[in-house]
Amino acid sequence: MTAVRQSGTKGILYDERSELESDSTNEDESQTSEDSGFDSGSNMEIDDDEDIYFHRLSGRFSNSRSWRKEDFRPKIFQFQSNNCGIDVYLNDDSPLDFFKLFFNQELIQIIVNETNKFQASASDACKSSLSHQAKWSPTDSQEIYLFLATFMLMAHVRKHRIEDYWSTDHLIATPMFIDIMPRDRFLLILKFLHFNDNSSQSEGSETDIVYNRELGIAGSVVMRLMQPYLLKGHNLFVDSWFTSPALFEELHANSTEACGT
Repeated sequence: MTAVRQSGTKGILYDERSELESDSTNEDESQTSEDSGFDSGSNMEIDDDEDIYFHRLSGRFSNSRSWRKEDFRPKIFQFQSNNCGIDVYLNDDSPLDFFKLFFNQELIQIIVNETNKFQASASDACKSSLSHQAKWSPTDSQEIYLFLATFMLMAHVRKHRIEDYWSTDHLIATPMFIDIMPRDRFLLILKFLHFNDNSSQSEGSETDIVYNRELGIAGSVVMRLMQPYLLKGHNLFVDSWFTSPALFEELHANSTEACGT
């Protein structure tokens, strides 16, 4: 069963080849389609990403998919470990050593350079009289590591406001954050935190994402990012924004399994 939206109304389009549909069911569905004004040959209104999603479902799957009852055995692809993931051996190393495999010195230095550069270009913000905005000194890699650590620790202690992590109120105080980094410095880095050089940023029209109408915007982005990892037996996990039958079929055709919410 697939669904399409027409002029703001959702209609249901069934696969005529479905083995589970009875004659009476087909009659009921046909009547329902007529009552709702649904016409599979009419022009559908595509006004949103959600509408594009419904549209691509009707275009790709209405005549190609049917429900059937049988023992399902998924095809498991052979994983190819060559040139995949981090190839390093760690023995009795600290959690920080594992973290630095992903956030290595090269990446942190990019964050340092771009944050300092962005702060220097935002001259109007530097003129603020607020204490946590008025005083700036260039950040460095050690401070960025502390900043990221502070962010990760916040997930363990939920507060109503960021400022509450540095509160001295005995009811909600968490002294650890004061020991790691001053509140004003954290807020200042957060204000100017940057990962990209704005002067060399490409316009949206110059992106290398090739839009596939059947996959939609989200699916097209996934396929572009997955290009180096296709045909290697990887398992991809995505959230509901990227989850669609069209995308998962495309990944499966490229020996890549997927799981979504």
